[in-house]
Amino acid sequence: MSKTTTVTLENPITRGANTITTIALRRPNVETLKGLALSDVLSMDVQTLVTLLPRISTPSLTQHEVKEMDPADLMALGQEVTYFLLPKRTVDQVKAEIGDGQTAPSTSTSSNKQAPVSA
Repeated sequence: MSKTTTVTLENPITRGANTITTIALRRPNVETLKGLALSDVLSMDVQTLVTLLPRISTPSLTQHEVKEMDPADLMALGQEVTYFLLPKRTVDQVKAEIGDGQTAPSTSTSSNKQAPVSA
């Protein structure tokens, strides 16, 4: 599995005169995860991402920038972080099911309605 991935932001971050349109994420190691619960990372807990993303992003984001980030961009970054922590086989299965992250999962046409019960 790759040790880095790049996410293109839907809503770029303005930092002074610069505009950040892409963020490269490094695969976290144990030291960068120190003080965080893996369950919180995997569930994309907002405060956990605010702490973790500055540790693994290039350009290095500030916590303030992460807090001000568009939720869609935070979700995209969080999704990539979770891929780093899952076994490759699981990531491949998830990406295959959702079309490698390019499209949302299709909705099922089957009905969840139960047949009426006769008395």
